[in-house]
Amino acid sequence: MNKRKAASIMWRCVVAPVFIMVCIGALYVQPACALEDTAVKTLIVYYSRTGNTKTACEALQKELGCDILEIRDLKSRAGGWGFFTAALGSMFNTHTEIDPDHIDLAPYGAVVIGSPVWAGRPAASIRTFIAKHRFDGRKVIMFTTTNVFENKGSQSRTEKMVVQSGGRVAGYFQVAATEKINGEKTVRSRELIAQDAVKLASEIETVLKQ
Repeated sequence: MNKRKAASIMWRCVVAPVFIMVCIGALYVQPACALEDTAVKTLIVYYSRTGNTKTACEALQKELGCDILEIRDLKSRAGGWGFFTAALGSMFNTHTEIDPDHIDLAPYGAVVIGSPVWAGRPAASIRTFIAKHRFDGRKVIMFTTTNVFENKGSQSRTEKMVVQSGGRVAGYFQVAATEKINGEKTVRSRELIAQDAVKLASEIETVLKQ
């Protein structure tokens, strides 16, 4: 048997089958890996008026190791009047102009939405963000800072907004911005707010993995 014929037989019997198996395996493995990467990638989107929500979300981001993006309200909410108009807008469920106006959620399988709570609802900029985006096929987690913990009725209003944008709230987590000391309501320090966010990180991570 000459060398050329022997090489041809080896190709047909040994090399070719192995090559075909490797190619078929690649077709199945590569898309599965890509899907897995997308499913676990998380984005924290937040708005913060006073800095409390910013502190909490940044602490949470460090624990989860995910991406984070701040939304700005293009209407001034500074001072007492700014807070009054913000709370009034929440009562009537109004929207506002935000920056960025649109966020590409395609790379993410989960979105954590951080917001202060005004009049039992998320801030206007967050309501606007929810209304402008689609959450189809993504886990949505609400993460709020609040003076008074939201009851189920308040949470359900927010969850309804998410549903209208094609999503479902998989978890709802809250951090207190104030506390009572000797019977008086006191603003909590940023350090305590950050600590509470860190404590919630493991629970949020569990929800993301479910």
